[in-house]
Amino acid sequence: MSGVLDAAKRGTFTEQELRDGYEQSMNSVTGIPLLFPILGETGCRLAEVVGLRVEDVDLDAQVLHIRPNDKRRLKTTGSERSLPLTHTACLALTKAMEYSNEEWIFPRYIKDDGCYATHASNALGKWTKRRWGR
Repeated sequence: MSGVLDAAKRGTFTEQELRDGYEQSMNSVTGIPLLFPILGETGCRLAEVVGLRVEDVDLDAQVLHIRPNDKRRLKTTGSERSLPLTHTACLALTKAMEYSNEEWIFPRYIKDDGCYATHASNALGKWTKRRWGR
């Protein structure tokens, strides 16, 4: 029960906020905001997206493969899956490829000792807080 009473309740985004956020993320000059529409359109966990390899994204078939790799494990054995991509998710991933290297979609969060999804969470949290105060 510890922590339940003092846990901060997060609000949900309105449809208009999502539309605005998606548009703003596509026009950003860094790859960080692109996490917003990718997460929103796929329902993936943040670490699953931050730890994506280039080979996990098939834009021609519009499919995203969530699978473990040497920098990021998956939360459960059932988490390995392939997901169809919406048009918006494809656009965001296409733009994210501009920030990728030959192996990782979000290389700034991949270090020798693993995937730094917490750092990505902090950066995305700052980005959303500047827009909506949450």
